[in-house]
Amino acid sequence: MTKSKIFAVAFGLAASAAVGARAAQPAFNVRPGLWEVRQTTRVTGAPPIPAGALARMTPEQRARLQAAIQAEAGRGVARIVKRCVTLEQLRHIPDFGQGKNCKRTVLERSASEVALRIACKPNARETSSGAIHYQALNPETLSGTGDVTFSNGIHATTIHIRLSARWLGPDCGTAKP
Repeated sequence: MTKSKIFAVAFGLAASAAVGARAAQPAFNVRPGLWEVRQTTRVTGAPPIPAGALARMTPEQRARLQAAIQAEAGRGVARIVKRCVTLEQLRHIPDFGQGKNCKRTVLERSASEVALRIACKPNARETSSGAIHYQALNPETLSGTGDVTFSNGIHATTIHIRLSARWLGPDCGTAKP
């Protein structure tokens, strides 16, 4: 799994804090609009790179990949991004960009907290699973943690996510949902 895909999944999980899928369940009390998300991810374990992808790499590419993995092993990587959260996202459980092969279970939902479990099996060998917890400290401040593990049956990678987010305003400008 590439760094950009790991970040996309992690950020998708962060954006998923805006959950309120069924009218009978309380909506998560955060405002739609532009959010600044400060996120730290810490990756442990060997990435689940498909054997076919490794076979297509030159020895130099494999060496660079191995060096990059070792350089980041166990280290936290911090990012600050701006993200647009729409009213529609606040009404539905997002798919986390994972597609139809995922099962999402809401473990807890209130106006101030959301806890989710996700389990995906995109094919016979690859799996991902994890748990995410978000807390709305108020409608304009959010915190969250999560752990997601990706595996190809040979190698497994766990991503620990810690985030804080603050609402910047109702206008998203050029930021995309």
